[in-house]
Amino acid sequence: MKRGLLLLACCALATPLYAQYGCGVARDLVVQAIEKLKTSPQTQDVDDGVQLIKQAELDCATSGDVWYYRSLFEDELARRYSSAGKSQAAQAHKLLASSALNRAGILGSQAMDSHLTPFQLAAPPEAAPLLTPVQQKWALLVGIGKFKSKVDSLQYTAKDAKDMAAVLENPQIGKFKQDHVRVLTDGEATLANMKAGLNWIARQAGPSDLVLVFIATHGTSRTKDTVGHLNYILASDTLNTDEDTLFGTALPMTDISEIVRSRIQARRTVLLIDTCHSEGAGAKLLRAAAPSKDMMDSMKAGVGRALIAASGEKQSSYESDELENGVFTHYFIEGLKRQNGQSPLSAIFAYVSDQVPKQVEEEKHAMQTPVMFRSDQGSEIVIGVPAAGSAAWKAPAVLPARVAAQRR
Repeated sequence: MKRGLLLLACCALATPLYAQYGCGVARDLVVQAIEKLKTSPQTQDVDDGVQLIKQAELDCATSGDVWYYRSLFEDELARRYSSAGKSQAAQAHKLLASSALNRAGILGSQAMDSHLTPFQLAAPPEAAPLLTPVQQKWALLVGIGKFKSKVDSLQYTAKDAKDMAAVLENPQIGKFKQDHVRVLTDGEATLANMKAGLNWIARQAGPSDLVLVFIATHGTSRTKDTVGHLNYILASDTLNTDEDTLFGTALPMTDISEIVRSRIQARRTVLLIDTCHSEGAGAKLLRAAAPSKDMMDSMKAGVGRALIAASGEKQSSYESDELENGVFTHYFIEGLKRQNGQSPLSAIFAYVSDQVPKQVEEEKHAMQTPVMFRSDQGSEIVIGVPAAGSAAWKAPAVLPARVAAQRR
């Protein structure tokens, strides 16, 4: 009897760990399914995604997120078959979508609670570019140099985030309100807090607002065969014991993509990704990687998105002892300071694109070429434009309070 009770107790303790880490590969299969959905996915892409999610169900039937995404993919197939006049197939997929959504509701799904969907745009192409003044300006800045796992530290990423905050809050340059800027560095930048920060941005920003998201940390490809295709961003508490724990505890680029595509309504949205390189990144599973063109193309869908990666595919992004910053961050800040923040983003990018390769070649004898992707529709973004709105800032309940001294 005692042995039976002990076994039950051990199982009870193991279940949360399994839920957090044991379904990592299933989570990655869902990520692969979402990655198949480019700017204009074909029906075959959606069907291929369903097949991947079915495999994820076999690997982790207890994941509400898996069932939630199954419902979204099945519902999309139902919509497409209905439009094609195939009512019988449409009804079959509709029933599967309903069943999967019910299962997700029973198990609980963070993705469902956050209203994530890869099939919806928060600022669709038919939305006219805004000619009205910027009402509010919001920024989330993440810099991680110290990690829970055995991953090489990054020397300047936390400083990068703080330096970016300082220039954004400068009333002569960035003109952001201090309480509209959230900074997460090192131990604060857990997976949960990074998701909460992205959710905060999505909740706060309206169509007439301006949003800037900056992330500097390690990035990793799924396997050695996908070098140059950034699949995951490491949080401070990411574990990399094996593929399962890595996939289960890192932030997929698809999560960021979905929030930018389907939840951030601001038609002036800037995303800066600086996935830094360190000499021999400490673990077999980690590879120096930059965001892929497909991923950046996916995130630029809609109106008013500007996405800048610190390096091109199959390149690394470097830190500089001479500059005491990431090379990309240093020159982006310098570019922002030009004309007191009134330079358009395209001019800042031109300056960064000119300076970064020269600095990296001289200091590291390597290549680093920043790349920018922009929506086909939308006016030029000026980060330092004054905000016209004066609505009260609503503090998020999840993120810890930050004192100004932590930035200096």
